[in-house]
Amino acid sequence: MTDFIPEIDLTPETTEDRMNKMNHEDLLAEIVMLKKKCSELTKKNDSLTDKINSLRNKFGLEICQYFNQCRSIKKTAEYFSYEDIVQCGYDLLNFFDASDPVQRAEDYKEFCKLDGRCYNSEDDNSSENDE
Repeated sequence: MTDFIPEIDLTPETTEDRMNKMNHEDLLAEIVMLKKKCSELTKKNDSLTDKINSLRNKFGLEICQYFNQCRSIKKTAEYFSYEDIVQCGYDLLNFFDASDPVQRAEDYKEFCKLDGRCYNSEDDNSSENDE
């Protein structure tokens, strides 16, 4: 028995070809639809970000304990699934309510560099003189 296979135009249609076929009203309607979808996705993303931040705040003590054991912002960020070490560093500063523990991290200079902060230039000079 032969199944019916409908004829399909297999020529690839580029976005430009599709846009050329659309009239002005169709394009405006698509823009409105895409803006609405973008707005919905932005709201959903914001909601998920809020949930992530809430969970991180609940686990603040555990995050601090882990950081105290490894003394690395990067390892802590990786372990607790932060997107980058800058956000993790900010949370650690907030959780500790002081900068001293974070400043003693083995990768504090990298954190400062990524954050755009200037760390103590005397530390740089002393490490250059040690070499």
